[in-house]
Amino acid sequence: MSEKEKSIELLEEMNQKLDKLIGLIAIQGKEESQQIKILTDFGFNSTEVGNLLGIPPGTVRRKNLEMRKD
Repeated sequence: MSEKEKSIELLEEMNQKLDKLIGLIAIQGKEESQQIKILTDFGFNSTEVGNLLGIPPGTVRRKNLEMRKD
């Protein structure tokens, strides 16, 4: 892998981490359903969202499905 490719990969990884950090900041003071939507939109999977919010991943998936139907 060339130095340029390594740099691009590192920047992409940093960008993903920053997106997740922004997502965590964005959920402060929001209702649970809003928190789930925000975190999901920022790329967190159901397990990660569940761990952060203290709810089962299945609940996260169910609430995501309910929000899509509305």
